[in-house]
Amino acid sequence: MQTSPLELVFKSREDWHAGLRRHVLPLDCSVADPRSFQCRVVVTHLCGNTVAELRVDASRLVRRAVDIDADENGYVKLLWQLASRSRVQQGPNRATLEAGTWTICDPGREYTIDLEKGARFLLLLIPRAQCPGWLSALNVLAACALHAGGPAHIAMAALAAMLREVDHLDAESESALHESVVALIERALTIEMDSRGLGPQPARPIQLPQVQAYILGHLTDTRLNAGRLATVFGVSRRSLYNIFAPSRVTPHAFIQAAKLDLACDLLNRPASRHTSVAGIARQCGFANPAHFSRAFHTRHGVAPTAWRGQDL
Repeated sequence: MQTSPLELVFKSREDWHAGLRRHVLPLDCSVADPRSFQCRVVVTHLCGNTVAELRVDASRLVRRAVDIDADENGYVKLLWQLASRSRVQQGPNRATLEAGTWTICDPGREYTIDLEKGARFLLLLIPRAQCPGWLSALNVLAACALHAGGPAHIAMAALAAMLREVDHLDAESESALHESVVALIERALTIEMDSRGLGPQPARPIQLPQVQAYILGHLTDTRLNAGRLATVFGVSRRSLYNIFAPSRVTPHAFIQAAKLDLACDLLNRPASRHTSVAGIARQCGFANPAHFSRAFHTRHGVAPTAWRGQDL
């Protein structure tokens, strides 16, 4: 069920930087006046998704590639500007958000938000897998200033009311609110696309090489598994397994084989000669060295130490 809203105050860049990483997303922060900076945050969760209202002094937020690689990398972010102004940029799109406008951002790509003094905004952070109807518009409308009337305003008002609610929502009420917000935002995005003459944007099917390329680029991530892949690509686990079906290899098997192939390569490199087996395991995304050794032996018939000692 919904937890009580948490009220936080940050009075330095360092505290704000750490607070954002803990409660929202990993972001790089800079502030205009370190001597007087202050940010007040009220944060809660809707079906596990972050909802927050922030009042912040002049500052800049940057979502950098290094944070994207280290994060779950599978979210959509909404911002409603409530007071003052913010300037947002992602890819070729940039906009100034006045009070009464909102925008959508893709935390899987770099973006920048410049906040003027007294900026106040509402934030919703939700996994891509929970809002598939948003994704085609996300590619077009990211960092565009959108009108906050109609369904977008109703969704914002509901989330703002939840932040002020003292009594907890029961599980069924929370689920109903979540579904309503997702449906309202989807409708708002459809209206925006239609108003720009873009119409429905057919979603491009996820191709196996895309998923395999992502895996090969994130082999050091100990959290890499089928569940995370499904979240990153905004599909269900069943759909993910269907994508892999033509290869006759499951997502788990592909990940495991790729990590163990990387291990072989590292064990053979002269530069890694003095790296421990536990260190090699970490570099290949294995959190448990014993599990790594067992998996390596099962695949190659020898332990990692024996493989390293052979002239292979």
